[in-house]
Amino acid sequence: MQEPGQAIVLAGTSGAGKSSTVTELQNILPAPFLALGLDMFFGTLPHRWTSDGERSSEGFSYIRDTDHEGRTRLRIGYGPVGAHAGRHTSSRCLAPERRQQRHRR
Repeated sequence: MQEPGQAIVLAGTSGAGKSSTVTELQNILPAPFLALGLDMFFGTLPHRWTSDGERSSEGFSYIRDTDHEGRTRLRIGYGPVGAHAGRHTSSRCLAPERRQQRHRR
């Protein structure tokens, strides 16, 4: 049986430094770690389910609006297909052993 892997999860708003932190971690850690982000999952769906596709409201889309102080912001919106794809694809790719153990209990 294969040993379980390790994951480092970074969460934060746009511009918080997640990408810079990942790059630095990859430079200093002795073991190789893959860098995966939500934007990568946009490419896993057919075009029609992404930002300018006809079903983007059900998949993933970028939403430009303003915050409570009137500043323009860009958010990632997702509908049921996007939520399902992100949640299930990432968990199956990153932690297949953990998923299988959970279902055996």
